[in-house]
Amino acid sequence: MTIKKTDSPAGLRFLPIVALALMGTLLFTIPGCSRDLNFPVISNEMYLRQGRVKDKTPVTVELLKLKARTKVYKTSQAEFLKKEMDTLFLLESYDPQYASVNATITDRKNRISYKYVKNKLILLERSAFTDYEIKLVLKWDTLEIRKESKLNGNLLGGTIVNASRCYRKDGNWVIENIYFSDFFDLKRDQ
Repeated sequence: MTIKKTDSPAGLRFLPIVALALMGTLLFTIPGCSRDLNFPVISNEMYLRQGRVKDKTPVTVELLKLKARTKVYKTSQAEFLKKEMDTLFLLESYDPQYASVNATITDRKNRISYKYVKNKLILLERSAFTDYEIKLVLKWDTLEIRKESKLNGNLLGGTIVNASRCYRKDGNWVIENIYFSDFFDLKRDQ
């Protein structure tokens, strides 16, 4: 496995104090994987790469995200995750107050949003993330994401969002991540 870091985060603890240090990107590839690599393999690879940072709690945040993705994959609403994919986007955040994960997974045509709390999966009609956040992630506009995070990132209490873009390049899967403060603009995002 090859890892290429660009502006990699200093740490993955989801504390508001380190929010600015977390606004970076991480890139890694899964070489030699077949074209039909499935979502569970991608999800597990994300956990292996992001879950290496130890959390002081008995269950790491990244393990909670993996468990949530595993449960989502088993639902009938996630049928698009069981088919061949070109590009997949994930937005995930962790709320330490409730020990819950909020997430949206999309392939541009299909979308599933959910909350995972106390080992229970709750499918949501509407994403916990703003339409503008999702739009910027779908465009993978990391410059605008960082700008918005600086300007409007403290309105929602400093929650850190991990956005991932998974795509195929030269027969390999590439997974890129960007960490940013959840942002909200009162005029735009109502």
